[in-house]
Amino acid sequence: MDGNWKKVGGCTLGSYALDVKCEDCSRCGWNPAVDAERKRNIRRGVIREKERVRLTAARKTAVPDRAGWYNAKRALPDPGERVIVTDGVFVGEAYLSKGGVWLRYGMEMVDRRTGIFPPVAWMPLPVFLKP
Repeated sequence: MDGNWKKVGGCTLGSYALDVKCEDCSRCGWNPAVDAERKRNIRRGVIREKERVRLTAARKTAVPDRAGWYNAKRALPDPGERVIVTDGVFVGEAYLSKGGVWLRYGMEMVDRRTGIFPPVAWMPLPVFLKP
């Protein structure tokens, strides 16, 4: 590891960051400098409207990796489009609401009870599975 990188003490994932006070952790929202509402939204996987619109538009130019996965920090599917998502452990079908919340079967997907973190990657459903 580079000398400037430090293990983040409060992160449950054991992440490394340039500084102990990184700007944002999109998976668990551990950072004490982030206000409580923002932390709740990070933990629930809520994506701010401006960010959601920008990332949805970025899909037109985004290129998936060799396996067909799009990075959720670089591009998002259109709201309502059913896709396959993963948080690194869980893999399943979900869709993004217009409000920027990941839904599965009409309910919020990201939750402490389900143990599912916000998706880090997604891919379109295969053609033969689309309704």
